[in-house]
Amino acid sequence: MYDPAGTIYEVLREAADDIHVERASDRAAALRTKTADLVVLAAYERTDWQTATRLQGEVPTVVVSTRYDERRAARALAFGLDGYLDAALPATTLTRAIHGALEGELAYPRVVLGRWIRWQRSAAATRTGARALTRRQVEVLGLVARGATDKEIASVLGISTATAQKHVANILKRLGVPNRAAAAAFLRSGGLS
Repeated sequence: MYDPAGTIYEVLREAADDIHVERASDRAAALRTKTADLVVLAAYERTDWQTATRLQGEVPTVVVSTRYDERRAARALAFGLDGYLDAALPATTLTRAIHGALEGELAYPRVVLGRWIRWQRSAAATRTGARALTRRQVEVLGLVARGATDKEIASVLGISTATAQKHVANILKRLGVPNRAAAAAFLRSGGLS
C-alpha cells in the first residue's frame, strides 16, 4: 500500500485484518511493488494519477480516498485502474471490495460502472457510424470527457504529449466542435451514435 501519511493504511489494516498489508511511505518504494497481488494507493486532498497509472501498468491498483467523488472514480476507471473506493465505507464493505479486487473484480460503485457501460455502448455505436472515430480517438475522447489533460492522456495511453494533442485536435476537427468541452458534451448527448 502506498500511503505517505499512514491514515488509510491503518483503516485498511483494521478493516481487512485477514489480508497482509505492507505500507510504502514514499513513491519510489511504491513503484517497486511489482511482486504484490494488489496495490492500494491512498488519496487524501488529491489523487496522484501519474503514480496510480504507473502502478496499474505493473500490478492491479485500487485507490482508496478520503475525498471520494464520482468524477474521480470515473477518472480512475477511464485510466484503467481496478478500483476507486471511499475510505469512509463501512469496514465490511471495504474489506469485501478489497477481497474482490484481489480476485480480479473491479472495485467501483454501481453508478460509476453503469455510466461507464453506457458510454462504452455509445462508443461502440460511434465506431460504426458515418462519422466514425478510430478506436484510439474513441479512447482519447473518453479521457477528454472525463477531464484528462493532454499529459494525462499521454501517460494513460503510453504516447507522447504531442501525439495526445494531435489526437485531440483531430477529434475536434472530425466532430466539428470548437473545443474539448464541446467534444465532451457531444459525446454525452449521444451525438456520436
